[in-house]
Amino acid sequence: MGSAGNALAVDRIKLPDSDAVLIGVGAMAELLQVSERTVWRLASSGEVPRPVEIGRSRRWVRATVMSWIDQGCPKQPQ
Repeated sequence: MGSAGNALAVDRIKLPDSDAVLIGVGAMAELLQVSERTVWRLASSGEVPRPVEIGRSRRWVRATVMSWIDQGCPKQPQ
């Protein structure tokens, strides 16, 4: 994913709650324009930022995800 093209695409995507600090798999999938299943695959392989665990739930820190997209979606360190 090229960072210049992503900046424009991300600006057009409306997350369910753009003020949310944490986003769920549905919002993450919408943001990346992939299925929820693909988000879980990417998370398992370290392709996206690691989610935080809250009890049995997993959420992504929205600011971290947006920064990752701005950087061109680099593979995450394990």
